[in-house]
Amino acid sequence: MTAGVEEVRTIMGTPEDVAPMAPEDHPGPRPDTAAPGAPPPDGTGAAPPEKAAAGLPLNDVGNGRRFAAYFGQDVISVPRVGWFVWTGQVWAKDDDELAVRRLGQKVSARIVAEAAHVELSAAQRAGIAEARATIAELGALATAGSLDREKVRAAIAATDLDTVYGKVTFLDNGQIKGNSVVLQIIDGKIYQVYPSMGTTPVNPVPPWNKR
Repeated sequence: MTAGVEEVRTIMGTPEDVAPMAPEDHPGPRPDTAAPGAPPPDGTGAAPPEKAAAGLPLNDVGNGRRFAAYFGQDVISVPRVGWFVWTGQVWAKDDDELAVRRLGQKVSARIVAEAAHVELSAAQRAGIAEARATIAELGALATAGSLDREKVRAAIAATDLDTVYGKVTFLDNGQIKGNSVVLQIIDGKIYQVYPSMGTTPVNPVPPWNKR
């Protein structure tokens, strides 16, 4: 009995050379495990991955991060070996990188979906307000059918137009009725000062060479 125990101790105490597991044999994450960037299950109330990705830049770096956010749970790149794709059971080597390319081509559609989550800057909101006024003016010119100032003014005053930027109408004093914004350059940066977003406007405004 003692001899058997000593034999086991000898075997267990002897180092054994074990070859590393091949990538295609690696089990990878459990199929039922949600990875970062994966769409949350219905009813969780979690933010969609498009919302987080909407702030990424539209360049190679940003799109690479998008790819990782949307499909990182399904692909893995092994240095000096290549790409592997999760089949649901094993990591399969993607010798020609066709599966990875197919996933990469889906990123453009996800970028389109990100548009609903983009937060506009103050300058962009101002551009939209200016576009609304321009659309209204062009519509008024077409309605007036003339460049006569009084006819154009009357057509502008009567404007009631639904646009992609919202409804466009004008007040009695000629000002456009809508959510226009006022911007101010403070310390070299553009801030929205009306409607207020927490930035106190500088008044009086210093001359350009001192801003």
